[in-house]
Amino acid sequence: MSGMTDDKYSRLVSTVLKATSKLTVENHLGCAETMCQAVLASDNNNSSALNQLGVIKYLQGKVGEADLFFENALRNDHTNIDAALNRLNLRGVLLTQSPPDNAAFAGRGTVEGAQAVLSETMFEHFDNLKNGVEIKPGIPLASSCEALTGTELFKWVEAISNGFLAENDRSLTYYKQKWVKDPFHQWSRRWEYLFVLDEFYRLNRVEGKKKLRVLDGGSGLTFFPFLIASTQKALDIECCDYDDQLLGPFGEIVSRTKTQSTLNMSVADLRDLRFPDGAFDVIYSISVIEHNKELDKIVDEFYRILKPGGELILTFDISIDGSRDIPIDAAERLLGHLRRSFKEVESGLASSSLSDFINRNESLTTDFVRQNNPELLPFSSVPNVTCYCSVFRKAS
Repeated sequence: MSGMTDDKYSRLVSTVLKATSKLTVENHLGCAETMCQAVLASDNNNSSALNQLGVIKYLQGKVGEADLFFENALRNDHTNIDAALNRLNLRGVLLTQSPPDNAAFAGRGTVEGAQAVLSETMFEHFDNLKNGVEIKPGIPLASSCEALTGTELFKWVEAISNGFLAENDRSLTYYKQKWVKDPFHQWSRRWEYLFVLDEFYRLNRVEGKKKLRVLDGGSGLTFFPFLIASTQKALDIECCDYDDQLLGPFGEIVSRTKTQSTLNMSVADLRDLRFPDGAFDVIYSISVIEHNKELDKIVDEFYRILKPGGELILTFDISIDGSRDIPIDAAERLLGHLRRSFKEVESGLASSSLSDFINRNESLTTDFVRQNNPELLPFSSVPNVTCYCSVFRKAS
């Protein structure tokens, strides 16, 4: 604003937004909306104003618009705790079909508490949340991934991921600098996380309340094991990663997490895991093994530490042009070794080879994403890659 220092302008905006919040609570929504729009006219990325507009739109009964404002607030500032909490609460409001109520967004609960409510009730509503979209194994189709991102399930998991990032921003500093700031909003993870979650839903229906020991192989430091731990009350989850600098931040996040499941982290090389034979009921590994050499050793280790009848849920990248790991021919050899060691529950390829399937279908690839959602790529020069997702069962 002309003639005004940045500091004075920031104080003015803060005063305006406080007044806007008061007007919203008092139900003067038209006036509050006008003031928010005035702030956004001079700073269209103001996360606080976007969040406040979300609350206003919700109270006006415009739930879809409210969701978009909360989403944009978090996109501009992923540490905005209020927006993270509002988006989490909105998912619960939509589930219960509650009428618009100011109390729903008047400091209701905490991010951690709202995450827990969504996570603990997710499997009760899982089929409805998928909105009829099938999360099939094999190489995902671009159209299927796009359909999945429009489901309420995607929005639930997205809200939980956003809340995790906002609540644990300081603990995630090292991981975000080394890898990515937002693992969920990556080109293939949108599909892979929900594929693995879908398998845990299926296991929950089969196994019920049975205590399961689970390994996250190459976990990094993401929201996902914490989500899995919250969906069921009888899980013992071991996260392993080669990076010992993740141990401290992981412990900080666990100390803030309320769950009846247990979470632990250890340092490990996937080629030489320090666990006894048959230690785990379930192993999952999400886009990790392509960053390693000696893939057969990793498969053999997974086989060794998995109990008879246990399941390996595996996703990995495939380099279509062969310039990166894992090239198509190496991926075929990897699948051959997996299928000799385990029974693949459902391949998703029928009788096709990987190259035939990729050539005959519009698969989810980085080239497709580059043309349609380039912001989902970790960097601009990513070569053309797809991914493979499947479940492998060890013989009883």
